[in-house]
Amino acid sequence: MLDIEIEAKFSVAHPDLFARYLFGTEIGEYRMGKCREVYVVDDYMDTCQRDIVASGFILRVRDRDGERFITVKSYESQHPRLSVREQIEFPIGSEIGIEHWGNETARVLISPLVGSRKLQTTVQLRQTRGERKIYSEDLAVALLSMDHVKVYLNGAHLDQFYVLEVELLQDGEYQTLEQICSHVQAEGLMPQSETKLERAFAAVASHAV
Repeated sequence: MLDIEIEAKFSVAHPDLFARYLFGTEIGEYRMGKCREVYVVDDYMDTCQRDIVASGFILRVRDRDGERFITVKSYESQHPRLSVREQIEFPIGSEIGIEHWGNETARVLISPLVGSRKLQTTVQLRQTRGERKIYSEDLAVALLSMDHVKVYLNGAHLDQFYVLEVELLQDGEYQTLEQICSHVQAEGLMPQSETKLERAFAAVASHAV
């Protein structure tokens, strides 16, 4: 089954700009919940020929608080400003090979792209993340993430940057996200034109030169 991930991303030049969102209580008419810090490691997998990305998909193995998940999502957004992408996400154990996936839809989608070729890590993102739910009255409508992202490949640290993300939750609506984004932009943050993965790939390419 495919879900739709809907989120907005904002460039943050310095971590001090997170202070408003770490300690504030409101964004416009919306209330912010308590902040929770989590550590997330994302390994983006592909063949050496980048067959998965070339076919318009991303394969990510995420380790979060000791739990591992596979995410398969579309590479390109369906929206000109927001990140709107189809995705499949499911838990995985220690074995990450496609034959061990418990999600048949993901297996059927990715197996033909990979064939007999081996999967390898194309880039790794290590993220220290502050998360706060955003509420409309008592209903959680969005998730605010403040991310310190470090880019690695084969143990080498290639880049680091800061991103603020607002992801729409199941009970939120497009209008909700648009309103929250308007407040964030009014407070000085600019929408980010490239994804984390695009910036990470650029860092890998620069390192290889």
